[in-house]
Amino acid sequence: MGRLALLLNILGLVLTGGFTWAVLLGLIHRLHPPATGLSHCILIALQVSPASLILLLISDFYLWVYARECSHPV
Repeated sequence: MGRLALLLNILGLVLTGGFTWAVLLGLIHRLHPPATGLSHCILIALQVSPASLILLLISDFYLWVYARECSHPV
């Protein structure tokens, strides 16, 4: 569990950092979103904003850890 927490925190630091955003914003103009299809639009949204996804994963992980620790009787 500790290694997973470390990995998620490192990903959070890297994907929300300024350098990563500079690279991603430079690559956005190469994306060609399809005209139709919800799944393709969701895929483009995840490629354009990975910081939102990693922050969601980090918060879900720590909420899961909190719920797991609180459910054990003392």
